[in-house]
Amino acid sequence: VHAFYYIWYGTPEFNGDWVHWNHVAMPHWQEHVTRQYPQVGYQYKPPEDIGSPFYPAHGPYSNLDPVVVERHVRSLEEAGVDAIAVSWHGTFGGGSGEGARTHSFLPKFLDAFAAARPQNLKVTFHLEPYENRTVETIADDIAFLIDTYGSESWLFRDKSRGNLPWLYVFDSYHLPAGDWTKLLKPDGKLTIRGTSRDAVVVGLLLAPNGADSTHL
Repeated sequence: VHAFYYIWYGTPEFNGDWVHWNHVAMPHWQEHVTRQYPQVGYQYKPPEDIGSPFYPAHGPYSNLDPVVVERHVRSLEEAGVDAIAVSWHGTFGGGSGEGARTHSFLPKFLDAFAAARPQNLKVTFHLEPYENRTVETIADDIAFLIDTYGSESWLFRDKSRGNLPWLYVFDSYHLPAGDWTKLLKPDGKLTIRGTSRDAVVVGLLLAPNGADSTHL
């Protein structure tokens, strides 16, 4: 069981300001849906008023707070989760989301995760989109993750698939199948297959008729 885990939340105490809890209400990608929500463009004002459909049981938090991270680790393990897919916008850092600074947050979060001494919970990564993302920049992202964290004991590896780590790719369908073959086919120009950076790569498909279903 894998659970997606977003590390872009921050508080003045740990981050110097509110991060992501105070984002602007974003429009839907379909205009007719946007028209149903008059709050589009509204700036949320934490701590009481936050940009989330649910209010955290312990209030808005920072993913850099060791107490919060330990609490999350215990809750995830009690729920039977095997690994968290940590959201990350690549080495470009800023990402496409309001206030998303996941690259600068990542090492601090992982330090807090390790300090929480998880019993069985592991980490994998969720590669988020960013401006001008290409299969070449994704290859660089994978190289960074595996070269930096590949030897960590907390990294999830799939014993049934040659002990490979898993990587999730959000909005992978925005790149054509031909680009992905460069990275994921054994004879591809940028292939990770059979190298130290090999991984199980899981893409996103919104609808079978809405994109190239063979892209990844």
